[in-house]
Amino acid sequence: MVGSKELFLRLTRLILKKEFFFIVKLYVFWLVVFLVQKMLFMLFNPVESMVLPATDWLKVLYHGLPLDLSAGAYLMVIPCMLLVSAPLWRKSLLRIFLVSYVVAMLLIVLFVGVVDMNLYRYWGTKLDIMPLFYLNNPTEALASISVGEILLLVLLFVVLAIFFSAGFMRLVIGKNWHSIRYNLKSSLLALFIAMLLILPARGGVDVATINPGVVYFHQHQFANHSAVNVLWNVLYSWVEKENMLASKTFMSDEQARGLFAEIHQFSDVGSPRVIKEHANILLIVLEGFSNKIIEPLGRYNDITPYLNKLCSESLVFSNFFASGDRSDKGLVSIFSGFPSQPQSIIIKYSSKTQRLPFLTDAFHDKGYQTAFYYGGNINFANFRSYFTRASMDDIITINDFSRKIKRQKWGVPDEFVYDRILHDLDSIREPFFVSVFTLSSHDPFDVPGEPVFDRSTREALSKNGYYYADRCLGEFIEKAKQKHWWDNTLVVITSDHGSRSPGNTDGHSREKFAIPMLWLGGALLCEPSFVKTYGSQVDIASTIYNQFGFGSTSFSYSKNLLTPSANGYAYYAFNNGFGFYTSGAGMIYDNTAGKFIYRAGTHVARWHDYGKAIMQISTKDFLSK
Repeated sequence: MVGSKELFLRLTRLILKKEFFFIVKLYVFWLVVFLVQKMLFMLFNPVESMVLPATDWLKVLYHGLPLDLSAGAYLMVIPCMLLVSAPLWRKSLLRIFLVSYVVAMLLIVLFVGVVDMNLYRYWGTKLDIMPLFYLNNPTEALASISVGEILLLVLLFVVLAIFFSAGFMRLVIGKNWHSIRYNLKSSLLALFIAMLLILPARGGVDVATINPGVVYFHQHQFANHSAVNVLWNVLYSWVEKENMLASKTFMSDEQARGLFAEIHQFSDVGSPRVIKEHANILLIVLEGFSNKIIEPLGRYNDITPYLNKLCSESLVFSNFFASGDRSDKGLVSIFSGFPSQPQSIIIKYSSKTQRLPFLTDAFHDKGYQTAFYYGGNINFANFRSYFTRASMDDIITINDFSRKIKRQKWGVPDEFVYDRILHDLDSIREPFFVSVFTLSSHDPFDVPGEPVFDRSTREALSKNGYYYADRCLGEFIEKAKQKHWWDNTLVVITSDHGSRSPGNTDGHSREKFAIPMLWLGGALLCEPSFVKTYGSQVDIASTIYNQFGFGSTSFSYSKNLLTPSANGYAYYAFNNGFGFYTSGAGMIYDNTAGKFIYRAGTHVARWHDYGKAIMQISTKDFLSK
């Protein structure tokens, strides 16, 4: 066994090796470049930056480090590979290649940084590949930029290029380059370091890989944008460009808009009031619950006993569907009323989601206290950037819970999250709009406690996961009924998406996409009943807003499911296709194959056209935001 003293001495000798020290200096060099870029970005946009206190400037640098470390790690790949093969090169030739690479990448980094700091003044978003959309019209793209601005940017670029190039040559390459010895040991060391760089490149060893939302920390979006590493953001959007540019065109845009206008003519006149005025709202989004596991709505009778019971005391929307097949799609549909895309996910693009309406906006404007609870890593799937906004007062995540709690793979078990909500609601200012996204029913269903079902199969594991999540929900509701705020609270229970488990349901089927939505609580004025109008997650916003007298026109895809005249429809997207259901017809269409997977009912061809129109309009809307 190696003692701690000997281990320390070995590490010290390793760090003092010139080969290792050179790699460290180069990595630090990139980090310094990124930090300077951030400071210049804020200085170049004084209208936004001067409202931030000095401490927030430091926080921008601190919170932006994960993306800086990741971008720096990617930039280190080529130098490390060159050093791995160094014994095969003449030292002078190796130096030429290494210097050429670093200078070339430095010019690219500085260029995108300079462009970013100027474009932000016009677009208010971080630079990604969106400028590519304007390359066909460069004159219009540059029309807003004066000659003086262009000259200033060119001068700034030149100064930065000279400054950092000189710094690189003097401080990183230095005079000791020729004294560095390259042999098999140095090659193995460089290879080992390259492997270590995988950790900062992907953002650590957590389930959630790194994404732009990791650095979001502030309600002021400019602070969040300043923290984003511009090189990383451009490369990220470039990798995602195929999905981002996946527009669906079935017909002329004029025809598509006409069809959508036909089907979306829903009047709120005569809509019954079923909620008390100024009621609190508690929105519970269950992870992966399909109707099939709830006895009054599906075919299993022993998995969710509490939800089965709740159906008898709630307003149940029995023909309700998920808009997509993933959490990052479903949450945007719930909170922004935006349809899921078949091959792209809008939440990946912070610049786009910030242009979407948000469910808590009108409530926050009316003085509601708002909060979002999630027992997992809020950086997953770019959640942080989506939920970090002015109308969300508090975001409670895994980091706000004691590390003594035994966690599941995805985070804090539901029971502890519900306990935290009950504790917080005892002192929260009313009225409030509190939302929670659960996680215990997420695959791999590693829920605490003794199993109710045999764990020998994935089918049984999923049943245990849903049973546990249902039990936690039931215990929470029963405790909530004893609280002072219950009599003036509407509880909305729904799901982020359906699931293939149990039953291994087809990934495109109605059974997978049909999910629960229940309204209950002391603020509910109507008797328990079933609402049979067809709808989906995008309709939550309009339906709730109508009850509170808010205008819902900003949610352009959302309709009020409580309008008496509404026949309703449900549209959902999967992979490269869509499903469309009404009270008289149903179909599932595969875009890749260009044919129906399923169709039944009357006027199927017309409903099919409506479904294509929704997909075409929403995908083009996605691209234009």
